[in-house]
Amino acid sequence: MVSQDLRKSKTVLLKPYCPFADENSFLEACKWTNDEGYDINVCSKSKNVSIQLTHGEIEALLVAVFTKVD
Repeated sequence: MVSQDLRKSKTVLLKPYCPFADENSFLEACKWTNDEGYDINVCSKSKNVSIQLTHGEIEALLVAVFTKVD
C-alpha cells in the first residue's frame, strides 16, 4: 500500500536575518507527519544543511542559544 502525506512546511528568506546570506538563501521547516518534530533545511550559495529535531531538541537548542549566563 502506498500513502501520500501533505506535510506542513514554512519557508523564510535568510537575507533579512543574516548579513552573509544572498538573495536566494532560505530556511525551510517541515513538520513531521507524526507531529513529533521537524526537518529543517538551510539552503544557501555556499552550503546546504539538513537537520532533523524533535520538539524537545528544538526547545533545548533555544535554551542553549538564548539563556543568559552570569
